[in-house]
Amino acid sequence: MRRRSPRPTTQPGVRDSAAGALRAFLLLPLPAAAETVLNRRLSVRRRADLAADLAD
Repeated sequence: MRRRSPRPTTQPGVRDSAAGALRAFLLLPLPAAAETVLNRRLSVRRRADLAADLAD
């Protein structure tokens, strides 16, 4: 008989908080969601370059 590995324990509310953050992100309009991802991925210099390119 196989034993299941125990589930990881989390502090109360952490899972709800993460789920709420994901839900809020998914409800964003696509341009706002893309901006959020890009802001976390790109360096400050690259963000400035991208903003300048998009402004043209």
